[in-house]
Amino acid sequence: MKIPAAALAFMLVLIARGNPNYQTSTHPHEQTGFYDSFPIEKPIAIPPAVSTLILQTDDAKFVKSFNLEPEQLMEASEIHLGPNNEIHLFVRGIIPLSAADHGWAWIIRHPYKNPEIVLFADGNGFQFLTTKSHGYRDLVASSAVASGFWVRDTFRFSNGEYKLWKHHEGQFHDPACGPHNAP
Repeated sequence: MKIPAAALAFMLVLIARGNPNYQTSTHPHEQTGFYDSFPIEKPIAIPPAVSTLILQTDDAKFVKSFNLEPEQLMEASEIHLGPNNEIHLFVRGIIPLSAADHGWAWIIRHPYKNPEIVLFADGNGFQFLTTKSHGYRDLVASSAVASGFWVRDTFRFSNGEYKLWKHHEGQFHDPACGPHNAP
């Protein structure tokens, strides 16, 4: 029996892509590291309910005086942090909605229906880990400032929100002066 070339090509594409009904828990195609010096790979439009929620927080109220539109103040990416069918948003503030020497970020649960903030953190980099707590991925937020001071905070999910689990800080030292305590 001879298989037509088009049918063979179609089968090879299906095999190469894998089962379309199967989705891994880590969603390898998603961006899992967000750093101030790099753009968000697949930015999405932030739902109005999410931007309103963020702009009503005590930390963000001050930006109203700048008369900027929400898309000028923040950018976002979808990410799966818990169950495969649950989408979160990683939202990063854009100056002036961030600190002078490090960024601000929010994790939004249920962004498209009844959004809620499950984390507000600051840092130059945010890395979602493969380890999980209570079914949700752990997160490391790190900062380093010009003075050489660095901070590394690890957050774990517990009781409906991300909570600080470990805090490390230190001072970078000139290598010529001996060992340093950087992470």
